[in-house]
Amino acid sequence: MSKTPTTQARQQEGAPISASEILDNARTLASQIREKDLARAYDESPVLWHEQAETPPYEMDRFVPGTRPGVRIPSLYLEDGSALFDRLSKGVSLLRFSDVDAEPLLEAAQALKVPLEVIDLRDEKARRLYERDLILVRPDQHVAWRGDHCPADPITILNRIRGAG
Repeated sequence: MSKTPTTQARQQEGAPISASEILDNARTLASQIREKDLARAYDESPVLWHEQAETPPYEMDRFVPGTRPGVRIPSLYLEDGSALFDRLSKGVSLLRFSDVDAEPLLEAAQALKVPLEVIDLRDEKARRLYERDLILVRPDQHVAWRGDHCPADPITILNRIRGAG
C-alpha cells in the first residue's frame, strides 16, 4: 500500500496509524491504479495499425480519453441513454459514425472469417469524442484501427490485427 509522507514519518517514529489514515491511503492507491488502468495503451503492439502521430505523454494524475490505436475506447452513454460498451460485439466491432461505405472492410472480414459487426451510431457527442468516422475495436475494447474512410487494403489491416500479417 502506498503511504503518504505523513504516514511514513509517523510509522518511522513508531506512532500508531489511525484507521482513517489507512483507509485514505488505500483510496489514493485505488484511484491511482484505476487511472493507470484507464490510460493503459498498447503503443508497441504488433496487432494494431499504428498511426504516425506522436503519442501523448502519460500523466499519472490525468486521464484524457482518446481513440488512437492501442488505447481502450472511452466509455460513453449515447443520446438514447444506452452505454456504448453494451453495443459492442463479442468479436471485432466497427463503430461507424457516418454513412461511410464499410463494405470493403466487411467483405475482407468475411473472406478471412473474422467476426466483424458494424455498429451504426449517429451521435454527435460520440463522434466528437471518438475523432474518426470509423473505429475498429478489438474484443478487449481497444482500438485496432481508425479512419474517416474505409482503408485501401482492408485485408492487410485485418491480418495485422488478428496476428496473421
